[in-house]
Amino acid sequence: MKRFSIGLVAMAFLAASPAAAFDPIKLKELLSTKRCFGCDLTGSDLSKAELPKAYLTYSNLSDATMVGANLQNAYVRFATMIKTDLTGAKLDGAAFWDATLTGIILVDASLKKSALRGATMRDANLTGANLAGAFITNANLRFAKLTNADLTGADLTDATLASAKLTGANLTRGVLVRTGLQGADLTAANLTGADLTGANLTDAILTDAIFCKTTMPDGKRNDANCS
Repeated sequence: MKRFSIGLVAMAFLAASPAAAFDPIKLKELLSTKRCFGCDLTGSDLSKAELPKAYLTYSNLSDATMVGANLQNAYVRFATMIKTDLTGAKLDGAAFWDATLTGIILVDASLKKSALRGATMRDANLTGANLAGAFITNANLRFAKLTNADLTGADLTDATLASAKLTGANLTRGVLVRTGLQGADLTAANLTGADLTGANLTDAILTDAIFCKTTMPDGKRNDANCS
């Protein structure tokens, strides 16, 4: 019984131990070289870190704090960033192809012309984020929060945004071909010049949405709000 109790205590200690959170040597390596392939940086603090063009393929940055960090043009393909806090971060031109970004926090972050193709972003918080010109094809954004996000010219072809919140989002000239928008909230969203060919709008909320030169799912043009 005593041996069993000691074992339980040891397991609890290891589970809560900060030493198990991330590898400090790898963190130092990243900050000095901007390269860290397959590194475990779980729970690390990289707030305001200057990491433009950093190479983080296959690395794990889940639960990391990266508020205000600069990762412009970084290569983050196949990385895992579950619940990572990137509030206000600069991510313009960054490549997140096939990355796991479940629950990631990107409030007011700048992701202009970033590549998020095939990324898993379920439950992501992109409130106020700038995704102008971003490539978000085949991405999973179920239940994502994109309130007041700027998606001007963004390519969301074949992406899934079922039950996503897009209230007040700017989707001007957005490409939403075959995009899944079932149950999405597009209240007051700007869809001027957007292409929704083949998109699924089943149960979507379109109250006060702006339609002008908008291509609807059936291929017809909607000019309801053109002035």
